[in-house]
Amino acid sequence: MRKILLILFLYSLLSGTAFAKVEIWECILVKLGDVRDFSYFPKAYIKIDTKGPKVFRRIEGKWVGGVRSIYDKDSDTVIYEHGNGKTKIIYDLITNTYETYHYNGSSLALYLKYECEEID
Repeated sequence: MRKILLILFLYSLLSGTAFAKVEIWECILVKLGDVRDFSYFPKAYIKIDTKGPKVFRRIEGKWVGGVRSIYDKDSDTVIYEHGNGKTKIIYDLITNTYETYHYNGSSLALYLKYECEEID
């Protein structure tokens, strides 16, 4: 019986789901295009699930969104690209930041940047 439990435990450690993680971030805006004062913007709450991978945003007390994204294990980032190719959001799980890029006619340019800290 102990051998079976040990085998199941080791299998769970080696399976792909054992490495999936969910993080919840509290974020503040630190860049908005050319706007200098953005102190009036509320904090953002983000939940990132690397298993899906999916990203959720807390709005009026509920997690909404669940947009399907791409998880890059090498850089530990979750990347969402809007279907029209004009918006790209990168969630960096190492620096706890996320950045929104918009297509400006010739390339993607940084539009929004949030700095975050992980919360429970």
